[in-house]
Amino acid sequence: MTIFIVITWLIFSEAIYEGLKANKLHIASEIIEFIYHAILYFIVIGFLCGIIPARPVNKEFVYVLIGAVLYRYAIFDFVYNISSGADDLFYIGNTKLFDKLFSWFFTKTKFPKASFLFITRFIALLWGISWIFELRLGIL
Repeated sequence: MTIFIVITWLIFSEAIYEGLKANKLHIASEIIEFIYHAILYFIVIGFLCGIIPARPVNKEFVYVLIGAVLYRYAIFDFVYNISSGADDLFYIGNTKLFDKLFSWFFTKTKFPKASFLFITRFIALLWGISWIFELRLGIL
């Protein structure tokens, strides 16, 4: 449960501070970004210095890491779009490689953007949470 809370906090705080920055709320954005980085540095340095005891690395680490990536895909843009004040919850930008790939895909296939993103993100949400909690139920 602790891993899930930390992952959720990392994703939400990053999405919120980037969204606030895009919405021109720089002071609020910088405060959240400072807290985000301070806690992230504390966790990393704590593990490296042995203050926070680390569990031995095992194969479960890979599943939790993949689960975290899927979970981030599922919720990051949603939280970002809300905090930036975007009208479209499925808005895709045009600056990052991920955005450019999705824009190219939707232009070429004429597939409905909202339907595709909702379905894939819903599946990623369920899959990511189950792998973070190590609930694979015999899948792998």
